[in-house]
Amino acid sequence: MAKLRKLTVEDVVISIKTEPETEVRLADHFNSNEEDPSADLALIEEIEQEIAAGSEWAWCAVTVKVEWNGFCEEEVVGCMSYKNEAEFRADGYFEDMVKTALSDLNATLELNFANLFELILPLPKEAAFQQLLDVVLPILPNASLDQDEDGQVIINTNFKHTVSDGVEIISDMGQP
Repeated sequence: MAKLRKLTVEDVVISIKTEPETEVRLADHFNSNEEDPSADLALIEEIEQEIAAGSEWAWCAVTVKVEWNGFCEEEVVGCMSYKNEAEFRADGYFEDMVKTALSDLNATLELNFANLFELILPLPKEAAFQQLLDVVLPILPNASLDQDEDGQVIINTNFKHTVSDGVEIISDMGQP
């Protein structure tokens, strides 16, 4: 069976979407500084001020979507807090999310390809033979193609290939 090449970042369209984080409260998320709880409180207050000012990046869930020809995969991470999209893109989360979504997209494409490959009908022998002629004759104009009794294709190149003193000599033997 044919194999698909893996898509790369250059092959796909990447988009980013934010939504307000509603699953986890700020106070529940930022309570890790047992030695100095005031540091968490100051951070929570700063984020709440950014939210009040309308910042969509202050406390959000981020979706990174990777698309190629109608196929897409998404990676979603919540409890994110950034000043803006540029800060998010500069952080390691963005690159990791793109890699994960791209890996998922490649897996989806492979699965779809494998499923669709089963639907491909073989060409009738005459059509396959004609396609081979259409490919071979422009490359090897003096070639001829035949089929044996089992339907195997025989390509007669009409070229003589010899090696003399380490030099390859290919000469046209003319039409058969």
